[in-house]
Amino acid sequence: MTMTMTQQGSLPRSPDVELTDRLYEMYQTARRAKQTKLETWRRNYLLAMNRWGRSPDDPRDSEIYPILRARASWMTDQETRFNIDPATEPYSTFYDYEMKLGDQLETLLNSAYRVGSWNRDIAMALWDAPIYGAGILKAGWDSGALGGLGDITLARVDPWGFYPDPNGTSDEDCGYYFEVHKWGIDEITRRFPNVPLERLEAAIAAGDRGQMDGSPQKQEFPRYTRDGIPLNLGQGPVAVGLPGQGTTQRALLNQGVNVYECWVHENVETERESTDPNHESPEVVIKDQWRVIVFTNDVILLNETAEDLFDIDRHPYFRFVDDEIGEFWSTALVSHLAPLQLFINQLLSAAASNILLISNPVFVDYEDSGIGRTAITNRPGQRLTLKKSIGQQNLKPDWLSPPQMSQDIPSLIEFSIGRMENIAGLSAVSKGQQPAGRQAQQTIQSVQESGFVSIRGSLRNLETTLSKLGEYLIHILIVNYDIPRVVAIVGQEGEAPALRLAAWHFWVPTKEGKVPLKCALTVNAGSSAPTSRQARVAEADALYAMHAIPRKYLLETHRIPHASEMAQEMDQKDAEAAQAALAAKGGQGQPRGPGTGHPH
Repeated sequence: MTMTMTQQGSLPRSPDVELTDRLYEMYQTARRAKQTKLETWRRNYLLAMNRWGRSPDDPRDSEIYPILRARASWMTDQETRFNIDPATEPYSTFYDYEMKLGDQLETLLNSAYRVGSWNRDIAMALWDAPIYGAGILKAGWDSGALGGLGDITLARVDPWGFYPDPNGTSDEDCGYYFEVHKWGIDEITRRFPNVPLERLEAAIAAGDRGQMDGSPQKQEFPRYTRDGIPLNLGQGPVAVGLPGQGTTQRALLNQGVNVYECWVHENVETERESTDPNHESPEVVIKDQWRVIVFTNDVILLNETAEDLFDIDRHPYFRFVDDEIGEFWSTALVSHLAPLQLFINQLLSAAASNILLISNPVFVDYEDSGIGRTAITNRPGQRLTLKKSIGQQNLKPDWLSPPQMSQDIPSLIEFSIGRMENIAGLSAVSKGQQPAGRQAQQTIQSVQESGFVSIRGSLRNLETTLSKLGEYLIHILIVNYDIPRVVAIVGQEGEAPALRLAAWHFWVPTKEGKVPLKCALTVNAGSSAPTSRQARVAEADALYAMHAIPRKYLLETHRIPHASEMAQEMDQKDAEAAQAALAAKGGQGQPRGPGTGHPH
């Protein structure tokens, strides 16, 4: 059967073309600015995953991966806790009521952290920061969660598909953001059911107007059919079939198309009552607001203000960096480790080549040696045939001596590893290696803690990021918990197993009516506590011996299961023992009061 390529008719022009043209221009500007970093990102990722080299068989060492793994493990070793303090006037009518709402809101947020596996997305952002310079987290609301009741969400954004304003230096001063998704038509229609299917299919058939920079593990190349007909080389789907019967490849609709999510900061005119008696009311003023526009090709899927969506005028992206240096994509730790890692790999390759030459040297032969026709082949080495001069008639075939391997290679490798640990702020002990000789436990803890200065600095930045993210999620939760629900609680021992919440549960009454609960949020990720678990346990033991902390806190620090129940049982036994001792003395306890030495 003969297959012929046929041209499709021109598609109707979308009414959203003018807006999408402007958005594509903004996207291309952000993409061109980001492309200057992509080659470094690719090298950093491949080095971190130990995939950098001419072939998989090249000798190489993996020093970057254990460094990054140790940093991420230390930074997530302590449990992240959200602490909420309601902004209420002490001793007011609703003080106790608002404090109780704050406790419930704190419980819900900490439970969502565990149930939603937020630690997984936070850990991925902690890996992104040293490889790409920043980790991006996104907060939102999933209306389909909890059986349709909806709940707050947190997700990590792939830096390869994220394009911030090139002029921005943080997540507070960027004018726009683009996040590119790869969705099939079924996913698009599920998320945006109000978009006509005919317009969506026509947009996908017309081909994508932009491109997304793929990460090294998602590289795509042009694919061909068995007849050599290209399916997509950038010009869009190709229609094949008999003359006059060309049809669009239906499979392309489910392979996925780029969907662009743009959050843009814009100015709008609005009216308000004038505060100046010399001006008439209402007066026209300019205010700024955030707007989200989701589109593919020339079809607008969503165009709403952030305030209409979540009742909060802010974009949902939150940036984490190890060090603030005034750039959106901060300096990547792997960029500092890469030269040393490449140098170690070169030394290993040189040493391996030298060892192979020793075990399989080159065979040197001469003309007229008498064995020229003998089937002698040095497998898998080589054989060289040289001409003899008049003064070299007595030379015989022999093995070519390889050059001697330098004795400095091991010391150079050790030196490079030491410099990498110094750059990362982690010693061999911090990475889990045993120190040489028998060292005291306090000495090991001191070495670990002295090297954790950089990790505590990163933890402070993480707490700042999670504080801003938590405030955003709290506002979404307060506004969207508008129907009665029963929420199961997964949290610290001793907490209620479930909470029954009323409609608009976190709204408080005022003279003007109900308003959302106002509160302040702090996040504790461990920046102010000892980083190593042994140091935290030793600190808790010392504080408990000083009677500065309760027994429950001591057991929780030791990670004892059911710490609350055990603490209550131990306190009860101590009280019973004290009563028994008092009864044995005939009911006479030690004298109390001034001058007795027992004031309490």
